[in-house]
Amino acid sequence: MPLPLLIYCGITAIFIWANVSVANRKSLNPWSWVLAAGPLGLVVLYFLPSASKSRLTDDQVRRRVVVGNVVGLVMSGISVVSYLSLLIPDSESLPLRPQIEETGQIAP
Repeated sequence: MPLPLLIYCGITAIFIWANVSVANRKSLNPWSWVLAAGPLGLVVLYFLPSASKSRLTDDQVRRRVVVGNVVGLVMSGISVVSYLSLLIPDSESLPLRPQIEETGQIAP
């Protein structure tokens, strides 16, 4: 495995661990935040209100958990879509297919 790929995987693992740890500390579902856009997700998670404060009513806690988990899922979804879009080759790197005319012959 090339060194830049190892570095990238290491940095990604650190951000996954940080997002999951902060989500746990704020009483949010860590699986919602596992792929939440790396450093941007960590910043958003940091500024979300905690759902584990003792002076909150049950309804306030439920709302904070739902909002926090939905934000995490949306950010994780955006991250997955952006990662998958990197796998789609651009049209210039695809092999050219010859155009076949209606007669069955290859067009020049």
